[in-house]
Amino acid sequence: MTLSTAARVERGEGHRALVRHALRRSLLLYACGVLIDLLIFPRRGFPYFGFRDHLQITGVLEKIAVCYLTAFFECL
Repeated sequence: MTLSTAARVERGEGHRALVRHALRRSLLLYACGVLIDLLIFPRRGFPYFGFRDHLQITGVLEKIAVCYLTAFFECL
């Protein structure tokens, strides 16, 4: 993360662009984690997948997203 942020700074990206990139990446990771946790896959019979009746927001991808954002702001 330190090397990629330094490379972006060398290319002339501003502070706002760096923060926007980190927020976008973190939100995408978080959303993917929520969607994956929501699906029940595989399932017997049609439609071969289902949705859970509860929402878990503390999965692995969600934790990675929060840690990524925290590390980014520590690195900046």
